[in-house]
Amino acid sequence: MKTFCLLLAILLLGSNLSAQTTNSSPSLDAYLGLSHLKIGMDLKDLKGKLKPIEGTSDESGRVYYSYISSDSFFSDENISVKNVKVKVFQNKVEEVEFTFNKFDDIKIFQIFREKYGMFTEKPNLHRDIYYWAGNTVKLTYNYSDNAGNPVAKFQLNL
Repeated sequence: MKTFCLLLAILLLGSNLSAQTTNSSPSLDAYLGLSHLKIGMDLKDLKGKLKPIEGTSDESGRVYYSYISSDSFFSDENISVKNVKVKVFQNKVEEVEFTFNKFDDIKIFQIFREKYGMFTEKPNLHRDIYYWAGNTVKLTYNYSDNAGNPVAKFQLNL
């Protein structure tokens, strides 16, 4: 176990050095999100799958929803998504936030690395927060101990 932890620490430290030189994640732009829930989707394409979160619309007209469909986001059925929040602006999905169970943290990170490539930034060596930035979409994945449950946020890269 100590060997595994040491190997993981070395891998992550080395990855951090590589991340500083990576400017964008073209594969993130190709996917535009996770599975069938994508940035830029039209609200009408999600009919029956969203429930407005009361009191969350802001002055700019953005509205927040809970994703209520039982759709699976991963081919691995052992990964469970606790909560999905969707932010919509002018009838288009602008942001999607997934909250996962704590025990899936490393598995989710590995899926993101395989799917979107090397993360583009890891600003803090002591916290497990990673960024992937494409030209259109950015992804923030936080599974640090202080965060509680791991959270992945896909949003427009403005």
